[in-house]
Amino acid sequence: YSSYDSSSSSSFTNCTFTANSAYSGGAVYYYSYDSSSSFINCTFATNNASSQGGAIWCNIPSDQEVPITLKNCILWDNTAPEGAEIHEQKPLITTYSDIQGNHTGIGNIDVDPLFVNTNNDFHLQYNSPCIDTGTDDGAPSDDLDGYLRPIGAGYDMGAYEYHYDILTWQGYSSSWNDSHNWQPSMVPVEFNSVVISGLTGEVMWPVVDALNSVAAKILIESGTLTIAQGKLSIGGS
Repeated sequence: YSSYDSSSSSSFTNCTFTANSAYSGGAVYYYSYDSSSSFINCTFATNNASSQGGAIWCNIPSDQEVPITLKNCILWDNTAPEGAEIHEQKPLITTYSDIQGNHTGIGNIDVDPLFVNTNNDFHLQYNSPCIDTGTDDGAPSDDLDGYLRPIGAGYDMGAYEYHYDILTWQGYSSSWNDSHNWQPSMVPVEFNSVVISGLTGEVMWPVVDALNSVAAKILIESGTLTIAQGKLSIGGS
């Protein structure tokens, strides 16, 4: 993406900028005066610049007051001789973003986002530090795959909200809503599949009440699922 303008504004949401290359600004080259741009829940990865700004090259005149903002974004594994992630004349406003090499801003982190595959799959693994660490302020209502945000305790960073397909009961207590009872550690929601397996030892079996969203599918290999009140509707095939 390249912008050289003095009046227009732009906004990018749920976008991936990957495997691009340029002399400056591997993914985004921005030179503008008196115009605003925002990047919300975007992922920048494996971009390259042969000079400056592996992900973003941004020349904002020092007297410009209109901000360039990044929120809930991931900038990782981008390369350049100068400014691997961002090369900026005037600091961008970055918040709740995972930026390699660090960048000043509220809620920012500098930790490997743990992509599923660093070459071509930029979904998050279940133990990614980008899960639940974004902000709901201005965040989109869904992700690039169309999954509703948020999933879990909070909004994720990057273009993809982490969604769990299959969760397995661990049975430390009988509370369905306790994430410690599940592997991975998350309470199931309506599109998950759940396995209640034949665990050994002192296993507690889940109790479902009217406050539970339960799951789309439940496979009971052994043990007991108790319906404390209301009714349980199971969809899927």
